[in-house]
Amino acid sequence: MEEKTLKPKYLQIKDYFEKKIEDNDYANDGRLPSEREISEKFGVSRMTARNAILELVKDGSVYRKGANGTFVSQTKMKRNFFPMGGLSMHMKDSGIKDPVNKVLVFEKGEADCYVSKLLNANIGTVYYHMLRLRSGNGEPLALDETYINGEYVKGLEKYDFSKTSLWQKLTEAGEHKIVRGSNNIEIYFFDSREGKLLNIKKGEPGFKVSNINYDKYGNVIEHSTTLYRGDMFMFSYEVSID
Repeated sequence: MEEKTLKPKYLQIKDYFEKKIEDNDYANDGRLPSEREISEKFGVSRMTARNAILELVKDGSVYRKGANGTFVSQTKMKRNFFPMGGLSMHMKDSGIKDPVNKVLVFEKGEADCYVSKLLNANIGTVYYHMLRLRSGNGEPLALDETYINGEYVKGLEKYDFSKTSLWQKLTEAGEHKIVRGSNNIEIYFFDSREGKLLNIKKGEPGFKVSNINYDKYGNVIEHSTTLYRGDMFMFSYEVSID
């Protein structure tokens, strides 16, 4: 700990453990030292050690489990709405390890009333439909359902999207590449099928994010809905005043 600082010792201890957690010296659900062990390690009172732990709990970095001790909370992936980008890119930027995309559904069809409304396209327009399970750090993280206008983006059946970035293909689609989009976010409660895929209980809260992405002509190129586990994600955005 720093001796020549005005910061109280309990906050110095808090900072120490936050850095250890950030550096993965303590794994998710890993047990922190007890108040007694902390007080002995840093030469402080039990009260000071307790206050450091309480600050970590307040910030959500750790959780207490009765007499069993204090444990590291699950790391939440920070999903920024800006800039635009695919989920795989945001996972990489957030430090998620071993990202996995599992394609559950991939199909090509002709738009019915439902799909034509999603894509603002005529009934009968060729479209692609894909459902993917997104995982990282050894955990399922999100379900991503995407509808793509096949009139403007062609040949997607050639690719294995468990290995190929869909976002990359949609931003390389010639004059119909994606150039802008809109997002909506709302609280969502998972049903039993979704819960089973994401390894959570039915009724657990999460986030539902709807994206509509357009080309430079205003055509809807992609309409996607992603369901994020609430215990694994947090959302942020930045604004500036000119």
